[in-house]
Amino acid sequence: FPNPTHGALVITLDRFRSAPMHVALYDATGRQALVVHDGPMPADGRLILDISSLSSGAYALVATSALGSSTMRVLKQ
Repeated sequence: FPNPTHGALVITLDRFRSAPMHVALYDATGRQALVVHDGPMPADGRLILDISSLSSGAYALVATSALGSSTMRVLKQ
């Protein structure tokens, strides 16, 4: 968080910490706008995202691993 954001966003994915993760942002059309992370998660489960290069709008943050997936709405101002 913060959400909405202008550029930096911190997310915590505690329940997926033990498995490699693929985390990506998708725009309103479903196009992958940014791969945020691909691989083992940090020990604290936190990722700091720099989305300052993206256009303003709503995005879907999708985190996927062998343990499951999670989706969160992100607003870029």
